[in-house]
Amino acid sequence: MASTPLLRFQLDERVLAGGELSRRDLDALARQGVRSIVDLREEGEPGQQLSPNVAAAWAHACDLEYRRVSVSEAHLQAKHVKLFVQALEASPRPVYVQSANGLRAAAFLILRLALEQGLDAAGALARARSLNLPALSPALERFVREELRRRVAPTA
Repeated sequence: MASTPLLRFQLDERVLAGGELSRRDLDALARQGVRSIVDLREEGEPGQQLSPNVAAAWAHACDLEYRRVSVSEAHLQAKHVKLFVQALEASPRPVYVQSANGLRAAAFLILRLALEQGLDAAGALARARSLNLPALSPALERFVREELRRRVAPTA
């Protein structure tokens, strides 16, 4: 997949992620072969270029599948991880995962990677750094650590 200025990071060649997309970005991703969008934003987040509802309409106009898992950084819950993993797995690849600034996207991709590979929090965060995923906010890192502590037994 060709590099694009809007691309913030890649988990692998089939999972891309970053900040909020504009209409032009959606067009560009579709032309580059991206097939779906997973949107973690909520309606009414400060500074939105396109609300999730409008982004869904534009995504469909670009022949992109669109799935939404509304996640507020202030109200992170374990159920969001399950919903995200389900949405991501149901999305045709390549897929772009977006959140306002890309940090929620990074956090949820770290969680997915850890669950897939059986990594504990320390291992998952180290793997994320090796993949050049962005550093998380303290609240998001705390959420990742707590979720993985609950879900994955630490390795000895």
